[in-house]
Amino acid sequence: MVGILSTTLAAHTYSLPTYLLTLSSLTLVPNQYIHTHYSALTHKDIFSREEGIYAMPRSFFSKHTFVYVVVVAVISLTCLNLYFFMGDDNLIESMSEKSSKGVEHINSKVQDLLEPTNDNENSHEDHVIEENISENKNGGTESENINNTTIHEVGGSVSEGSEVTTGDLASTNTDSFSNTTEIFFSDFSSSLIEKYSDLDNFPDHTPAENPFSEKIEEPPINDEFKLVRSSDKRRVKGALISLCRNEEAKQIASSVRQVEEKFNSKFKYPWIFFNDEEFSEFFKATVSRATDAETRFIKIDSIDWEEPEHINMAKAEEAWQKLADKGVQYSKMKSYHRMCRWFSGKIFTNPALDDVDYYWRVEPKTSFYCNIDYDVFAYMKDKKKIYGFNINLFDSPYTVETLLPTTLEFLDQHRDYLHDNNSFSWSVHKKSPKNNDIAHGYSTCHFWTNFEIVDVKFFRSKEYQELFEHLDKAGGFFYERWGDAPVRSLALSILADREQIHWFRDIGYTHDPYSNCPNSDKCVCEAGSFASPSLDDQNCMNHWLRVAGTSWD
Repeated sequence: MVGILSTTLAAHTYSLPTYLLTLSSLTLVPNQYIHTHYSALTHKDIFSREEGIYAMPRSFFSKHTFVYVVVVAVISLTCLNLYFFMGDDNLIESMSEKSSKGVEHINSKVQDLLEPTNDNENSHEDHVIEENISENKNGGTESENINNTTIHEVGGSVSEGSEVTTGDLASTNTDSFSNTTEIFFSDFSSSLIEKYSDLDNFPDHTPAENPFSEKIEEPPINDEFKLVRSSDKRRVKGALISLCRNEEAKQIASSVRQVEEKFNSKFKYPWIFFNDEEFSEFFKATVSRATDAETRFIKIDSIDWEEPEHINMAKAEEAWQKLADKGVQYSKMKSYHRMCRWFSGKIFTNPALDDVDYYWRVEPKTSFYCNIDYDVFAYMKDKKKIYGFNINLFDSPYTVETLLPTTLEFLDQHRDYLHDNNSFSWSVHKKSPKNNDIAHGYSTCHFWTNFEIVDVKFFRSKEYQELFEHLDKAGGFFYERWGDAPVRSLALSILADREQIHWFRDIGYTHDPYSNCPNSDKCVCEAGSFASPSLDDQNCMNHWLRVAGTSWD
């Protein structure tokens, strides 16, 4: 098919846009469309209790997708041939010359699209920055955009997502990796890692039934606990928040409309939008039309957003180049480093959240699939949950080489901060050995923070704020590329009771390329879908379930 496209389209270079439409239909549909059909966990044989994993069955495209691909290909080829044969004489006369150039150009495009990239890190971060958007707003330059591609970040950002990778580090060229950072663990830290990295030291909480195929609707209720409905007058101090750029007005408005339709039109919680520059009138108007709830637009103070005084920017930029040489994405984007730091700690002391106890973070370019007929903020409060997540992933170890050692350095000074019912084994298990080696013991498992429902009081606590200050002074947000997702997740695994961390399994959600979809009549997605098969090994959910179970009580 590709050969036919190349030869036919080369006849006239003006046909390239249609060619790209056809080719994108054939090559991109599996990631963009098939993820809701291709990797559903719906069969009884996909759950292995002994291994504690949920394996995704292999099948070809759904019949709907196959028909879609064929129809688009036929229509595109027909249009191309009509265009060619109905062309004028000049077209015919120049056909030979253009064919030669066209074949060379198109074949290069085909090669670029079909060959796997070398960015094969286990990364999963979260902020979608659209292709070709310059960094002028955050002090960067257009040259800092990464290869003109859509990028994602781990848990913080103005539109986060996750680096799209194929396979784990076993398929990454790590021969060029040279670890020049000397790490010295105290006896306390070494014994802690040794104890918690061995999962056999702890009970296995893996549920007996595959939670992705189990039929659910809402969290269970009993005589002592009821869900708060829209008809109830009670509300808690909750808000929906988002960090956005002005140019993301339409994308975030789409996300807002979905959340309103599925949840907030019933409960009317306010929206708070953050930006490191003033919001445009267009942004305000566009977003405000998407909701009937109160909207607030907040400009982040530069002292909270920009690099702290102790950061040596010459040293940081040298470190960014070394990370870029290792293939670490976004490593040279100043705004990315700033965003990760802000979401890791500074957001919780922003005055806009003074009257907020719980927030739900919403990002541009996300999809929500399930009707939510109970108050999620009231649920968090009533069940004493401090953190709610939706998707659980491995991160790129190259971005967090010293995060665990620096965190344990702090914990060694505050040993009483380690919670008795912690989930630290999730952070240091050895199921991904290369990650552990590069990140000095850290498994890199983290909650994907582009969806999170947060108890703000926990992150304002003395323990967490002291940890954040310790990390901030160490400089890893700028000398490495610590993301807010691994920072938040590692802190939770140490400081929090694991039973207070809740998987919102009933909320169907996608932030490309990853999804969470329950088996529920309230949802319009395929139960169990996660990602395209090439990304299956990026899922850390199985390891969390072993450590903490489903938290579905």
